[in-house]
Amino acid sequence: MTEPTTSAPTGPDSPGSGGRRGMLTAALLGAAGLGVAGAAKALSMGVSSPGASVTTTARPGPASTTTAAAPSVSSNLPSSGAPTTVVTSSTGPNAVDLDQSYQRTVRAPAPVSEHLTYVEVDIAPAATVSAAASTSASATTSATATSSVLPVVSATPSVAASASTAGTTAASSAASSAAGTVASAATSAASATAAATSAAPTAQTTKQSSKPPVVVKGAFSAAAAQAVQPATVFGPAGPLTAKQAQEHLLRRATCGPRPSDRTEIAALGIDAWLERQLNPSSIPDATGDAIAARFLTSGTSIAQVVGASQQYGWNAMFELVQQVIGRQVFSTRQLQEVVVDVLANLVNATVPSDSLWATAADYQYQVVRKNAFGRYRDLLLAAEKHPAMLTYLNNDQSTREHVNENLGRELLELHTVGVGGGYTETDVQNSAKILSGRTIQWDDTKSNYYQFVYQPSQHYVGPVTVMGFTDPNTDATQGNALADRYVSYLANLPSTAARVARKLAVRFVSDAPSDALVAAMAKSYLDNDTQIVPVLRTMFSSVEFWSSVGAKTKRPQQDIVSTCRALDIQIANAAGNDSKEGMADLYWLLTTTDDAPLRRVTPDGYPDVAAAWQGAGQMLKRWGAHRGLAFGWSSGLKPTTFSTQPAPGATVGEWVDGISVALLGAYLPGTARAAIVEFLGMSSTDKVDWHSWEGGYVAALVLDSLYFQAR
Repeated sequence: MTEPTTSAPTGPDSPGSGGRRGMLTAALLGAAGLGVAGAAKALSMGVSSPGASVTTTARPGPASTTTAAAPSVSSNLPSSGAPTTVVTSSTGPNAVDLDQSYQRTVRAPAPVSEHLTYVEVDIAPAATVSAAASTSASATTSATATSSVLPVVSATPSVAASASTAGTTAASSAASSAAGTVASAATSAASATAAATSAAPTAQTTKQSSKPPVVVKGAFSAAAAQAVQPATVFGPAGPLTAKQAQEHLLRRATCGPRPSDRTEIAALGIDAWLERQLNPSSIPDATGDAIAARFLTSGTSIAQVVGASQQYGWNAMFELVQQVIGRQVFSTRQLQEVVVDVLANLVNATVPSDSLWATAADYQYQVVRKNAFGRYRDLLLAAEKHPAMLTYLNNDQSTREHVNENLGRELLELHTVGVGGGYTETDVQNSAKILSGRTIQWDDTKSNYYQFVYQPSQHYVGPVTVMGFTDPNTDATQGNALADRYVSYLANLPSTAARVARKLAVRFVSDAPSDALVAAMAKSYLDNDTQIVPVLRTMFSSVEFWSSVGAKTKRPQQDIVSTCRALDIQIANAAGNDSKEGMADLYWLLTTTDDAPLRRVTPDGYPDVAAAWQGAGQMLKRWGAHRGLAFGWSSGLKPTTFSTQPAPGATVGEWVDGISVALLGAYLPGTARAAIVEFLGMSSTDKVDWHSWEGGYVAALVLDSLYFQAR
């Protein structure tokens, strides 16, 4: 992403101005209570540890202040020293799976006295569930976005704190009186939300609702009604309000909420919203599909790419990864995009790779995306014979005389039972023998060039046994069918069920999900013939999911994508050049954070635990991205419905409140709000006046903070 070449007024973060914004971000994180991501950011600015003093430097005028950073936000957030083993690759006989081996350091929870105060979305009286179901990502109006100026909002820190306290009291009362039925619990939660926001002033479309949102009662809302969150930056310890449950779900089940997502979930309720997302084909996705089509100019099938591309050229692969970002930013089928990302990392085939020049798009569409909401067994069967995987892990070079063990090993170690699944080196050797003979057509004069072929003459013949699977393997012509039976056998093993369940739980729940939750999800996997959706239903129906507020932080990829969504960036012409320029900018930006889609070099895929993403340099890249996106420095990624401009006559406090509500759906707590006001060198009651040009910096600071960085 390139900054503009025109000169800008000298400000707090202009070129050559030093690290004022970085120090202010550290102060904001200190005010929030430093979690893993916060600690990494603060350390990058010279803060030694949680609990250290963070000194902000103000422009001449108000004296600088020193703010003591609180300890960890929540006992559910891991500390920077938490992992017992950190590895860059989980392949080979001594492999360790970072996601699975991650353990928290046990420590006493720290008190969190300040947190966000959520704003209720105002739903028009005529709004119904069916109307909300038609919400599209292309909509340019939303509950928290405006096209020209921010609404006038005013919430002093004391008001915000009292609203939160009221919400805590009301929520506790609701929980104690909701033991009768799910319906009464949902009603009480809605009342608690109203109480929590009654003290917060309202303005235009950003205000508390006059009536509770439509609630469709079901297993998801029942679990949410029983959940008890720890004290975090998202709310006080105690039962979730309806609004807190909605925001928690949006942070986890999307690539980051847009303002329109808040409108939709408020109208539908969490049950109906999740039911729609669990059935993605029922959701219109014109913009997501148009963005994808703009990139996949060579098609997706192997034959199409071969016919349209230069042999061994990388253009089709770069188009593929950029359309992945486009779908994450613009698709209305957000849960599908999250699950596709999880599974793509579980059966990773690195893009770009020399051997995947013609096969990468077909692999992602016909293996991962096609089966993401189907049976994992079908996904696995397709993956283990797909040319992308065969060449990526060298099975195309495996012959009966010289069996290559790469794919046979990774099938066990990564794609199914996992490193603790109980297999031996002999099992690995037999696994490779079973898969021998699976290769691709190398003759470029053939119509099936680079596509899968089975060569009986290259298949190993002889008895094979792997983890209880046994076959005499006497007929080479039946080797392909034998391999399918073997892969199906592995897909249905309890250890495979547990591995798939844990991967999903780590993404959606916490870095260290409980064994009980993983076991329940694995049982759903086995009871439903390896289908993914029942596993997701079990997870979203668990009290543990709804109680895990504050237990996850964003990977760089989600951080950047969610920034685009929070800023409500739209593409006016999905088929035009702006969409290509914007997604290309995002892709190359993400390569600098080592988290570009599908780019993980090792076959284990990207880890999704906080310990893997603590690099100070990478965090600085995120800060720069927030600033560039907030100012619209990329021609293809200019915020059009989101504005940092204050309403005429607005005070600095109202201005900061408006930006935080637009980005977070909530008011910042008093200390964080005061830190931003001080950064501007003004008082909260001063008029914004000429400082309005600094709105992009204010927005970037909100995006830098733990309130946005936590998932």
